[in-house]
Amino acid sequence: HTVAMADDPWADVFAKAAGASSRTEDVGGFPENKKHLRGGDSHRERASKKKRKANRGSRQSSSERQNHLDTRCIFDPYSILPGTLYDGNVALNSVGCRAWKQDSRRTTEAAVCGACGKASFRHRAVPIAAGWTWSLYWTLRNLRCMAVIGILDSAKVWVDENLVTSDLMLLEQLYAKQAGSVWPSLASSWNELINNLPRLIKSARIIAMLDLIMYCDECYYKLYYSNLTNLNTSVETETGPFVPHPIAYFGEVYAELRHYQLLVPRKLWAATVKARYNLNSDDPKPTDALTALHKIRFLETLAYFRKVQGYGQDKDEWLNLRTIRNSVDLAVHETPAPEILKRWRDSCRDYICHLYGYATIPPRTIDQIIEFAASSCSKQSDGPSGVTMIDFGSGTGYLTLLLRKRGAKVRSIDVAPPLSPKQKSKMTGRQKKNEYHGETPPYSLVETGTVETLRQIMPRSSSLCKTFALVIAYPPPDSEMAFHAVKTFLELGGTHFIYIGEFQGLTGTSRLERYLTRHARKASPSIACPTWGTDCSSVTFWVLTKEPQTTAQSCLLPCDNCSLKPATKRLRILRHLCYCSVKCWDAHKQSDEFAGHLQCSSLQIDMDTFWFDNDDHFLKLSR
Repeated sequence: HTVAMADDPWADVFAKAAGASSRTEDVGGFPENKKHLRGGDSHRERASKKKRKANRGSRQSSSERQNHLDTRCIFDPYSILPGTLYDGNVALNSVGCRAWKQDSRRTTEAAVCGACGKASFRHRAVPIAAGWTWSLYWTLRNLRCMAVIGILDSAKVWVDENLVTSDLMLLEQLYAKQAGSVWPSLASSWNELINNLPRLIKSARIIAMLDLIMYCDECYYKLYYSNLTNLNTSVETETGPFVPHPIAYFGEVYAELRHYQLLVPRKLWAATVKARYNLNSDDPKPTDALTALHKIRFLETLAYFRKVQGYGQDKDEWLNLRTIRNSVDLAVHETPAPEILKRWRDSCRDYICHLYGYATIPPRTIDQIIEFAASSCSKQSDGPSGVTMIDFGSGTGYLTLLLRKRGAKVRSIDVAPPLSPKQKSKMTGRQKKNEYHGETPPYSLVETGTVETLRQIMPRSSSLCKTFALVIAYPPPDSEMAFHAVKTFLELGGTHFIYIGEFQGLTGTSRLERYLTRHARKASPSIACPTWGTDCSSVTFWVLTKEPQTTAQSCLLPCDNCSLKPATKRLRILRHLCYCSVKCWDAHKQSDEFAGHLQCSSLQIDMDTFWFDNDDHFLKLSR
């Protein structure tokens, strides 16, 4: 995730969240609106202040804001539309449905229209409330749904020109009125959508539809983030300005796409394939927001990219990594893919990680983490309640929330935790911003602390220290934070450590890895985390020992074919697959398991042209 931060589309958003002024920044386009970025209040700003003062009594209460924050983790794919929207005419007029009708007979699929039988995303949404925030949101939602329908239906004519013309006019009018007062990052993305929309809607190519979806998603995320981080000061008090959460924005398609995982034949559903791509034979509803969003975005990728006939790029063009393959920089770990697929993957993962967390962990894995932590307690009958888990470097505290919901006792620590609206209202000085999550409101209370905080938390008795378990998820790759935390934890008498991240990849450091091979052993097999296409994290369980071993006790990265020897190379296009030799590579690429990985990745490529000794195809791993 640090690679993306160098060119992070939210960089200026995070800077604003940290207190930096945006009045000297260029929002791009429409020069007449840039006058509002100069010093002093414009007429519009004075009018806005007057309006906010007049409506001060109607602002949302703190309890309403907190209720909105609490619903970030709720996933109900069958009643997904926000309460302030209702469905109008079916998009593209594909069926003769004039208005959405709730079908009381469909108790399990309430997101299906009772009049036409179509999913809600096939209907055009119309806002009940007024205000530019809502107008922008539902316009983005409608444009996105139109592009999704065009892809799924393979429509040669996928645009209703009258509707799109009105949407474009509205986007331009809203931009002209509001661009000077919104976050610069949102204004630039908004302007980019306006400039590209006429070109995209004239094309019948699926890549153009995918581009439109990504433009809409980028604007939505920035609108949502700016709204989420300003809940203390209502921008549009008369409208109820809470922008729907990502689970509502993306969740409408779930009712129709939930069976698209069957595009991957069941015979290819090996255990690792199911784990990496969140496949479920009985299709249970995801129970947490991040896992649900991963599921939805994976199904979207599977459904949309199967329609793409070639990527407009030769394989050697997007696979040629000679400029970075010998680099010591983190760019060496980039996942090569055709340009459109690479941008799509980044769009799917980067924003969601900013808003939730970088570790996507299904509920069944959460249970295994708690079970392992509980095994550190000498009184096994105490169960999870007898162990205190320390979520170190917890960021938004999303993992802590998942653990607590399953009955675990957890303390969260981060060097720069995001603050809740209540905490921000009491803060007197400037708080150090969180590099990866900005001002995203936390999901759990996260304490400010460093490695030294462990010494204050852990008891002096070594026997009591065994009632603590350390959890570290996605530590930064350019920091020794994780190494020092594990080392200190062991020195204090702790023994059970759960690590969530990549080895020889984009998390942690080689110093941490060397320490684990000498001072720890794996207590159970690794559990693969769902991949977004560019990551390869796993959950590993370690029992620490103070006595250093002369030989490595555990293999950090075993071969994905034989599972016996340490891997020596990683397949670049599928980073979660590693091999110890050309023999294992040749054997594995012929298996149904590998075919499952390849099909789930949406890559259209002949693997017989990949060679184990080619540095463009495989990344060498250190011993």
